[in-house]
Amino acid sequence: MSAPHPGSTDAALPAGYRGILALRALRLGALITCAALLGLLCAWRQEIGLLNPHRALTILACVVMIVVDCAAASSERTEYNTNNTRIAGITTIIAMTELIVVGAALAMTVRLARAWWAGYRETTITSPVYLIAAAALIALALLVVADIRLYRARRRIGARRRTPNDPARWRRLRGPAEADPAPEGASEPDAPATSPTPATPPTPLPLRFRSRALLAVVVLLPILALSAAALVPTALLDPAARTTAPADSEPPARPTGPGGDSGSSGSSKNDKNIDWTYNVGTFLDVVAGTAGPIILTPEGVTALNGEDGSVRWTYQRDADYVNGRGNSRDKALIISPDARHVAIRMKGPSLHHSHIVVSVILDSATGEVTAEHRGTDDDSFQITDSLAVDGDEAFALDGGRVLWTMPEGTFGRGQNGYSGTAGHTAVIVSAERSCITSNEFCAMTSTLRIAPDHDPTATTDITHVLRDLELQHSVAEGITVVGGWVARSTDEKARTVPDGSAEPAWDAQAVSLDAVALGWEYAPISLGSASGVNAVASYASHTLVTAAALESLAKRSSIDDPKVNWAETVFDPATDMATPAVESSGLAAAKVSLRTTVDNTQAITSVAIDPADGSAGTSAQIPPGTLFAPQRHTLFPEEAEPLNAERSDITALTAPGATVIVLRSKFPDVDDPKVSVIYGIAGDD
Repeated sequence: MSAPHPGSTDAALPAGYRGILALRALRLGALITCAALLGLLCAWRQEIGLLNPHRALTILACVVMIVVDCAAASSERTEYNTNNTRIAGITTIIAMTELIVVGAALAMTVRLARAWWAGYRETTITSPVYLIAAAALIALALLVVADIRLYRARRRIGARRRTPNDPARWRRLRGPAEADPAPEGASEPDAPATSPTPATPPTPLPLRFRSRALLAVVVLLPILALSAAALVPTALLDPAARTTAPADSEPPARPTGPGGDSGSSGSSKNDKNIDWTYNVGTFLDVVAGTAGPIILTPEGVTALNGEDGSVRWTYQRDADYVNGRGNSRDKALIISPDARHVAIRMKGPSLHHSHIVVSVILDSATGEVTAEHRGTDDDSFQITDSLAVDGDEAFALDGGRVLWTMPEGTFGRGQNGYSGTAGHTAVIVSAERSCITSNEFCAMTSTLRIAPDHDPTATTDITHVLRDLELQHSVAEGITVVGGWVARSTDEKARTVPDGSAEPAWDAQAVSLDAVALGWEYAPISLGSASGVNAVASYASHTLVTAAALESLAKRSSIDDPKVNWAETVFDPATDMATPAVESSGLAAAKVSLRTTVDNTQAITSVAIDPADGSAGTSAQIPPGTLFAPQRHTLFPEEAEPLNAERSDITALTAPGATVIVLRSKFPDVDDPKVSVIYGIAGDD
């Protein structure tokens, strides 16, 4: 052996042991990586179902690698038991076993990586579980290859299995006996092996600080590299194109009058102009933010300035939006009670019985993404002023930090769950049927279990909460919450009255979720008689609008001809005042319609908004060329009707800076709607 070079780190290591130590460090790093990646899979267990189509092949690849490892160990023992007689082609056999291991790992890695990318291309959402599983397979292959190399090293240095100087053992490695150093050809892979009998026990390997540091780097290398490969690509994906806006110090006010003004008295109609027009193509949903309307289309979210209709900010992402069916009942945009945040939910790859859903929280004034959260479309989703509850987990609207997690199933799902705007500081834990009696009252009311958003275990029940009225389908739909208030019936006897003798409407009152959840003292507000809530008009006007059926379901002469007063009472959470609809001058109870007149043989189409109290309404001429043909509902071809769930051709809402009117249009002779147009009538200065 050559003399040690002064200052050399590993000068005292026996020949051939430097590579052995590196292989042992690499094997240890691969084992730790496998354990870490399996831990990551457990952390993402909600999405591990995505691997079901690949489970059989993944298990097969793992079994093949483990069998090859065991076979390599067995062949090494066979070679040793033949008195070190060289087995023909042993190098080729070892190379083939390594190729089998690497090939199995790479084949599954390619398959999983393609599934990861396919999910992203189809839905703009993918899951890191694909790459985590692929990285775990590579780590296992690295471990097996290092094991096979160490089996060969054991034969080269003439060590026996499970002895202190066995390179393949997992315990601390010792060097050869001092009286019988390693053979001259130990560094050559195919040199004949000898079986020395050491005169003294093997000695510890002399490792200096630099050697230990280098080995630590080798251990960490697969851990860091494969963990990064599993997580970083998904984190780097950014499928959204966005623009943002500065926050306004004073956002525009929300109009109180039906046509953009502050409400005026009189009997004549005000002729106004459409101040701005915005073509949105396929329309999904619209809500009022803090600076104007926020519109959802299949291409993403666009916020407009209410005063002039200019684009304020955009979040463009071609995704499959939850509740993105474009009807007036299903809210694809969920606004916080204070209108500072808006949530969109997008479906990702399919699990066994559901889909992965990514919820994105946007600042309604600036368009900044303030939080993201992953769940499934089986989960309910609701939002308060400060947090959102996705399934059984709450996260902060600003930052996305998880605030609390309840046991699975605490928050209701399906018909027993609630999704939408909650209270300012209260969440709805569940929404169950009020009573089990088979009558109309029990079908139209629910019991809400609510709690403070900071303590979901401190629950309180609100009984007989009126549901959204949709008599066309003889059912009551979800619960409408406006400004933290809901409508409930105070008729305790109605639950026992048979349908044949039941009244179509019951005494009702407005109840504050926040006051009930936090135990504040307050007085419920009487709403008169009601059968349910007009959800469309409520969301449009940011008031609670009750509706009253004029005949019970049992007495209805025709299911296709429901008799209902869609605006009975209007409750404004901002003022805590309830007004009979016939005395309301706002959009909540107003009738909205399209009217066509002929002037000098030219047809002129206007949108008319007529307040329920008979005060001056608004008639605004639609700019020529912006409307193809309105998509009319067969039940109401010409009538002026209050906003309600049965209308599909026109909707409106009050947003900061303007009254916004949405007309769903279509190309002539085409059944499916192709384009929608949004008109803005700005408020008076």
